[in-house]
Amino acid sequence: MRIVIGLDLGTSALKAVALDAAGTLVAQAGTAYPTSTPQPGWAEQEPADWRAAAFSALQALHEALPAFAQPLGLALSAQLPTLALLDRMGAGPRPAIVWYDGRAGAEAEQLLDQIGVAEWYRRTGIVLDAHYLAPMHAWVARRQPRVLGHNHAPWFDSPRPRAGGSAGPTAVGGNRTTPTEKVVPTTEQRLSESISPPAYRLGSAKDALLHALCGSWLTDPSTASGSGVYNPLTSAWDAELCRVSGIDVGVLPGLAQPIAVAGELSPDWAATGLPAGLPVFVGAGDALTGVLGSGAANPGTLAIITGTSTSMVVTTAQPVLDPGVRALLTPHAVPALWGSEMDLMATGSAVRWLEGILGQPPGTLDSLAAQSVPGARGLIACPYLAGGEQGALWDDRAPAAFLGLRLHHKAADLARALLEGIAFESRRCLQVWSDLEVPVDEVVLSGGMATPFFAALLAAVLGRPVRMATAGPSSAVGAALLAGIGAGIWSQEQAIGLGRRGLGAPVIGDPGETALYQRLYAGYARASAAIRGLGGSQAPTV
Repeated sequence: MRIVIGLDLGTSALKAVALDAAGTLVAQAGTAYPTSTPQPGWAEQEPADWRAAAFSALQALHEALPAFAQPLGLALSAQLPTLALLDRMGAGPRPAIVWYDGRAGAEAEQLLDQIGVAEWYRRTGIVLDAHYLAPMHAWVARRQPRVLGHNHAPWFDSPRPRAGGSAGPTAVGGNRTTPTEKVVPTTEQRLSESISPPAYRLGSAKDALLHALCGSWLTDPSTASGSGVYNPLTSAWDAELCRVSGIDVGVLPGLAQPIAVAGELSPDWAATGLPAGLPVFVGAGDALTGVLGSGAANPGTLAIITGTSTSMVVTTAQPVLDPGVRALLTPHAVPALWGSEMDLMATGSAVRWLEGILGQPPGTLDSLAAQSVPGARGLIACPYLAGGEQGALWDDRAPAAFLGLRLHHKAADLARALLEGIAFESRRCLQVWSDLEVPVDEVVLSGGMATPFFAALLAAVLGRPVRMATAGPSSAVGAALLAGIGAGIWSQEQAIGLGRRGLGAPVIGDPGETALYQRLYAGYARASAAIRGLGGSQAPTV
């Protein structure tokens, strides 16, 4: 039996799956790893824990396979953007900075001061903030320069004043700090640093795990987009953005398509039971492999991939840039397709938080919410529990809140209000795609929040049929489908079709509830604006 393997390095656990040549899930395994929070708003993981989790999961997967199974390849998927720095030996000189860590806000603002929000978006398709690799790297360079092989904070940390206040693409400077507060190295120091071999490598979580598996230092376009310095329209690192960010292009991974062979599985992994020399394919970011694995890699289909956060991706045939700078442009896991993406920061994590507060067993919030009524008896929840929101808002100061709380409200109303708030933020994103004339004909729901209750709620709030993906962990399955394409088992079109085999029947919203939620959404939008105003929130200046 020929099989292909998909690995998904998620935010809290690594999942491994095996598909046979018919695309059927034949085995799966998983291993969790810890996240540390050295300070409020920080989140770090150890790359060594990722490698240990991959080893454990692959070993368990191999043990679950039939003895006659013949692995033909392995592909990766991973959380992003998570900053992983590797030294020359492939070890992590400091913990990885996880994608939802918010420490690099000041660095992001400094970089945007030099280029401008709109120009950065035009070049990269992303809205730069603290959650991208370039600001994270700038934070490390400023506060822990020895990690990067420097004896001082690098010269990019001392920008020149902007001439005439220009925010054009060639302008530099405009930092909010006083230039005299910084130490500027000599020209000789700068030259010495520029010609010395890089003391480190800069990549994302998937890049680090790929290097551990086969020794290659490569990334794919979807993962590269999480750096903040990759131009998806030219398929290259942007030299000007790298310079402004203080990143030597030489420390970044090489670029390859998701279905390209990165290398062969190292003999170091022989104890997993997998054969040395197994082809390892580059793979893609977890949101995009999730689109493929959930059966949503068709233009006009919106994938809602739920987990700690939620990725919302519409597949398009052509790249779509948003003049309002809200929807991200991302290369797809499937070559020649594109993704228009918006991400909600706290969804599954918000659900787990409220379950804990209410003393509910994990996975029971939707059954509790079902005991309330549409509109949660007048209770509104703004679900910005991660500290700010991306989605269609891009507001890093948005505070979470329950509004309208009264003595008559019960735990069920709190549960329903939170889920409705998440659905309403999804509705806000849908409006952006409508404004951009990006068609959304159906919704595919996958991940931990893919329950009949939430699917019905989304169908009513969004006014679109919703189908649940049931084929297994979607991002890992998508990675395995990429391995199958790379190994020649099936074509891209066949892989897309195999992903759709796991879709459930469409859930159609009740027309009466849809009309009610249209009215309730207007009230929610006003409440959200009010609470964000109290939090001192402001949208990015375009």
